[in-house]
Amino acid sequence: MNSTGSEVKVAFIDPAGSVTGRLFPSGRKQETLTVSAPPALGEFGRFEVRVTLVDAANPFVLVDAASISGPLSSCSWPDHKDMLVEAIRREGAVAMGLAATVEAAAKTKGTPKIALIYPKASGGKTASDVWVQAYSMGRPHPSLQLTGAVCIAAALNVPGTVAAELSTRNPAPELKADDLAAGSE
Repeated sequence: MNSTGSEVKVAFIDPAGSVTGRLFPSGRKQETLTVSAPPALGEFGRFEVRVTLVDAANPFVLVDAASISGPLSSCSWPDHKDMLVEAIRREGAVAMGLAATVEAAAKTKGTPKIALIYPKASGGKTASDVWVQAYSMGRPHPSLQLTGAVCIAAALNVPGTVAAELSTRNPAPELKADDLAAGSE
């Protein structure tokens, strides 16, 4: 007997500000964070990244992947890419008011979450608004968390966010799974 399983109904009623009390904890729909690379990656020094800090069901740092393509492409080891993404997540935690310092943010790897956002790809079998590589606990996540989907959906529906802007860009060349998995080689 084949079964699809039990039906699970989920509803997010007014998810904005689930942890911080505000949909955009910093008060801005989009901003540029200046990030210091971890000491192990000293060659990167400081770099800037374009983000939307959003809290809908769970706080997330949504990163315009193009704004960090240079530093990420320069990383030779997957762990180095993960370190750069983690450094961005820590700066986002401070900007969201979830941690007083990046050192304090390092002690809570689960909040906020972080996702790299790519413009929709041309071609392929399905249409999409954006492509996403989510991270959890410092590593690329093999899927998109449900609360991440809620955050991205919220950001896609608010003009001026990174996700909304990327969804309206001309399609990028078709992306492959390897292109999205910045730290999972």
